Amino acid sequence: MFEFKDTLFRRLDHKEALKLETPNKLAEQPLRIGISTRALFDLEEEHQVYEKEGVEAYCVLQREREKEILKKGSGYNVVERLLNHQR
Repeated sequence: MFEFKDTLFRRLDHKEALKLETPNKLAEQPLRIGISTRALFDLEEEHQVYEKEGVEAYCVLQREREKEILKKGSGYNVVERLLNHQR
């Protein structure tokens, strides 16, 4: 058992854990996935400017390119497939 302030924690055995989250309950909950902008879009050049020249140069570059459509990044297809999967 673990004690943290006034709360007592203990490890659950397999049967106890199943009572808490049954597969049906899990299926009812939405799947939430976090993905960074750099994974969703190809922002490698912008990141290099940020790393080498700082935040001010990065902001200037972003303002100059604000009307350009971003290229797909490595995670874009994954997100697209996940969204199509639920249809």
